[in-house]
Amino acid sequence: MTAPRTAGKPTAVMVGGTFGAVYAEALTSPDSPVELVGILGTGAGPARDLARRLGLPLYTDPNALGPVDIAVVVVRSGVVGGAGARISAELLERGIHVLQEQPVHADEIVELLRVAARHGVRYGVNDFYSSLAPVRRFVGAAQLLAARTPVRYVQARSAIQVVFPLFTMLADLVPALTPARVEILPPTPGAFDTGRITLGDIPVDLLIDNQLCASDPDNYVRLMHEVTVGSDAGELVLTHTHGRTHWRRRQTGAVADRAITETIGDADEPTTATIRERIWPDGVRRAVADFAGAIAAGRNPVSHRFIRAVRLWSEFTAAAGPATLIEPFEPPPITAEELLTP
Repeated sequence: MTAPRTAGKPTAVMVGGTFGAVYAEALTSPDSPVELVGILGTGAGPARDLARRLGLPLYTDPNALGPVDIAVVVVRSGVVGGAGARISAELLERGIHVLQEQPVHADEIVELLRVAARHGVRYGVNDFYSSLAPVRRFVGAAQLLAARTPVRYVQARSAIQVVFPLFTMLADLVPALTPARVEILPPTPGAFDTGRITLGDIPVDLLIDNQLCASDPDNYVRLMHEVTVGSDAGELVLTHTHGRTHWRRRQTGAVADRAITETIGDADEPTTATIRERIWPDGVRRAVADFAGAIAAGRNPVSHRFIRAVRLWSEFTAAAGPATLIEPFEPPPITAEELLTP
């Protein structure tokens, strides 16, 4: 059985109603690359409320779905104790293309690609953050830099909650993912685990905030992604997943007066509302459009390089060990103005 096609936009169903709400809201806008025709969930809680709010049918049984081209699965995968991989397999077996939200273990990806191939459909993984405009700007600049001068090192900081897309980002920043050597420094008191991955001859130094609130694992995130790509010409810096890209040229003695740091592209720092209302929805639409484009072109949306990056993620996080569990707390409400000395 092959997935049905529509005369206009491909049809899509959203699976999951918690973080899936971010996807669903983006895909019900007029510039969505797909026509969202329903929400698939348990029938209670977030999925029910999301369907009601968006005026979409709520399905509680995949067998009750009518003809649909694409399912976007935003349910925790097996690697974090969820049913996302099982649900994805069921939908692929029904002849529906599936785009699954990260994180997904490499072995699950490989198996789901096999299921997709058996049923004549496509399977993809969205790491979410690589489709966001600030990250795309940084990666694009890094690739232009690498075309001019070799990458010598990469340094990155990330919270454990978003370390999967950090590794898929690395696949776009360094020329070779093999051979690879993973080293973790002995643990010391504090939040961060320190490690180095040597990819070919490029050292990638990582600081990972390996703390997690068991009762609220998606919150209490200390930081997102901060990445520096070093070259003989200078350093390219992503200041924040949703923030600016800076270029710092290497100092070589007496030079003409110039800025010590230059901003590439947009110099504005977004607010949380801008992230939620513009940056995230634009990224979702781009990721789904790319997936739909791969389907139309008969192209596999998951590359061997992507799977290799996911295996490196698994290897690094296994070596780092389990997260330190923390209890919910209220951070001190400190503003930038309060940190300015008289």
